[in-house]
Amino acid sequence: MRQLKELVRRNALLILFICVAYLPFLGFRLVRTAGDEKVYITQALEMAKNGTLFLQSLGGVPDYYKGPAHYVLIQLGLKIFGLNLWSVLYMNFAFVLMGAVAIAELIRNVFPQKKHWAFWAGAFFAFNVGVSGHLFTSQMEAELVGFYGLGFFLLWRSKNWQGDLAFWIVAGICGWFKSPLHSVLIGLSALLFWAWTGEVWRRLKDPRFLLAAVAGIVVGAIGYAPAFVMDQKNFLELYLKKETFKNSNGGPWWQAFVPMVSYYLIPFMSLAVVSYIETVALFFSKGGRQLNPEGKRVLKLALSGIFPTLGFFTYYFYRGENYALPVIGPFVLLFFCLLYRAEGVFKKLRASLLWSGTLFGLPLAGLLSAIYFRFEISGSWWPAWVIPLAWFLVLVMVAGVVWDHKKKENGLGYGVAVSGLSLILVLNLALFVFGEMEVYQLRERIHADRNAGETYRVSYWNLNRLIWNESGLMSVSVGEPITALYHEKDLLEAIRNGDLILGRDTDVGKEIAALAAKHFPDLEPVTYPWDRWKTHAADGSGNSLIPQAWKQRDLSLLFDHALILRFKPRPKG
Repeated sequence: MRQLKELVRRNALLILFICVAYLPFLGFRLVRTAGDEKVYITQALEMAKNGTLFLQSLGGVPDYYKGPAHYVLIQLGLKIFGLNLWSVLYMNFAFVLMGAVAIAELIRNVFPQKKHWAFWAGAFFAFNVGVSGHLFTSQMEAELVGFYGLGFFLLWRSKNWQGDLAFWIVAGICGWFKSPLHSVLIGLSALLFWAWTGEVWRRLKDPRFLLAAVAGIVVGAIGYAPAFVMDQKNFLELYLKKETFKNSNGGPWWQAFVPMVSYYLIPFMSLAVVSYIETVALFFSKGGRQLNPEGKRVLKLALSGIFPTLGFFTYYFYRGENYALPVIGPFVLLFFCLLYRAEGVFKKLRASLLWSGTLFGLPLAGLLSAIYFRFEISGSWWPAWVIPLAWFLVLVMVAGVVWDHKKKENGLGYGVAVSGLSLILVLNLALFVFGEMEVYQLRERIHADRNAGETYRVSYWNLNRLIWNESGLMSVSVGEPITALYHEKDLLEAIRNGDLILGRDTDVGKEIAALAAKHFPDLEPVTYPWDRWKTHAADGSGNSLIPQAWKQRDLSLLFDHALILRFKPRPKG
């Protein structure tokens, strides 16, 4: 307990920053940055209803998409937080915080003379676009990021078989989220690191080290054992054959590589690019500060951590831009090793780039204000306090940069850290208002009816069995159980019982109305407005509608008109 208190004390500022940046928004619907969460949340809610932690299903049919951990954590969240977004996102926050502290501790021990660097290493880890963009999405990327970060800290710290055991246990757990493949990849990183540092031979000679690795394999297998034992046929057919050995999606070879060395690193991307240039310049000039032995060891750890995972997802036939995100921790370690070697080269440029990066909040707040006044927005989806708060945060940004400039900090001072935090908050405000727009009408409809004593069930049309059906995501977004309708008989029952029926578009409404007219001629539909954003703000041909909406001052041009429908008895006479 004393060690934990000391750990929190040393990293108190970092923990405070991460909490301030993310916790206020964790219970709100932000703009969704990834789409697969619809499947995972719907599955987890269905599993909770069926009373199973490990047998995955979708629409009443066995279906295994990913490892078991995320589904178990969602069900745990439902018991702790209830039916809301906290229940499906808390684990992302907790694990990213864990990984950030682990990376900060590693840098603190390797570069003790750099008092700000531990904080900044944790900040780079937690506040880049890649991580923050997935923290508010109920997928496995943020969980893997956190456990990879912890795993590489344990790998660096390990000096005996007990240390190896801790690493291998974490490596085994990494395989519980998406696939055992991640356990294999982080394990390969460990073997490459030990081979590079000359530490592998003593591990091969001592059976205790080998038993530690076996323990990690056992831990990884334990996560999949319940599904394998209780539902072997479906598990083998649907998870191992369909999901693990799926066909190529035709993604370019650089799809995972490019984000990890560029825009996923925003707002620190410009610093990273300068570091790449500095490293090349120092290589040819044979200059720069030399790393101490422990620094060289961490550099090898960073490269060993990056190569297996990034290399695999660069050349693997099924590619995605977020597949290599777990190695953000090793990228942070690499950056600080390069920064130490090149400190003094482009010093003023580096500081200017970091300061200007934090001031990106200025045009962002300006854009928010322009949208608000251009379209004369009113209504509960855009609270009046958003614009004043955004500009207050801009003032804080400027003050932080000025403070560091006066103190002659070289880009990594606490003043610019406050500016960076303000930037993240402005960005989250923007994601908040545009995300809330998608659900506020539905939420207000349900709350008004509940306050009036209505006890109807809320249902979501899904007769074509789309795996992207939003019944689960909408349930946690509005705090109301929403039942997905997978069969016509279920839809007919929902019409007869007076359910509040949701659909993605008006065409669905016409189908439902026609079905109701055929079977229940004494019922008539009552519809309510539910505006959603058009995908990519484009028309059916993919052409952007934003210029037209701006010119006409008509935000509704960017709306899809979704469906809220209920059937009630026709008035007699």
